[in-house]
Amino acid sequence: MPSYAVETLASAVGGASGLVLGAPLDFIKTHEQQSGGNRAGVVAAFNQQGVRGLFRGATPPLIGATLYQVVAFPMFKLCLDAISAAPEPSLGDMMLAGTGAGLASSLLTTPFEMVKVKLVLNPSGKPELRGAARAEVARLYSLGGVRALYSGLTAMAVREGPGSGLYFGIYHSSKRNLRAAGVAPTAADFVSGGVAGVSCWLSVLPFDVCKTRIQATSFVGHGASPQGKYRGGVFACARVIVREEGLGALYLGWRPLVARAFLVNSTTFLIYEQVLDVFR
Repeated sequence: MPSYAVETLASAVGGASGLVLGAPLDFIKTHEQQSGGNRAGVVAAFNQQGVRGLFRGATPPLIGATLYQVVAFPMFKLCLDAISAAPEPSLGDMMLAGTGAGLASSLLTTPFEMVKVKLVLNPSGKPELRGAARAEVARLYSLGGVRALYSGLTAMAVREGPGSGLYFGIYHSSKRNLRAAGVAPTAADFVSGGVAGVSCWLSVLPFDVCKTRIQATSFVGHGASPQGKYRGGVFACARVIVREEGLGALYLGWRPLVARAFLVNSTTFLIYEQVLDVFR
């Protein structure tokens, strides 16, 4: 099987596996970010929707994350091959290749993130899971066409570009160092994936908060402003949040995010490497 196909298969299986495990923590993170850190709102949402609600909106990010893996992992390899011919590329080269891969993936994943945010926050107040994603896509399209599905694209690009640079750079550098130090390959992959995920998400968390706010408040209903409260893009959104809620509001949801980042990405890279080993 060609290298590109192997990368695609391994990244898709790894990414999907990790995301399923992290769905409940993503539910908590998204509600904390939108509610301004009001945990009573998270509890109220859980009481309203129950355990099934923890997986509400899981289908769009599952598809989106799979697309991210399918695009970003092979794209990282392609960019890295173009940047460096060294047997062991430098951390800087890997981060640059990862940034390019993340920017490319944001073009595909933004609509799925938009639908996920709408479903997790459940603007209709209905807890049904079956057909919810399809109905939300139709609702958004009726309000603003493709533009509505791409709300928050700039925030996604800012998040995914630099974030993916750190993600791939830290993972491969850490894996290389741990294996060289004699750590078992599976343990090195697991730990490196978790560290890469946490480092990536903490570095881009302010942009993730802005993305959530922009997507949550835009295209709410007929007659409402398409851009919602946060007009002018991701940096204008950040200024509004800091002015009204303080700097700490840009780091809302960091606790569930850290737990989710380690769990999802350690699992993703562990399974990714295991699938690659089958074809090596």
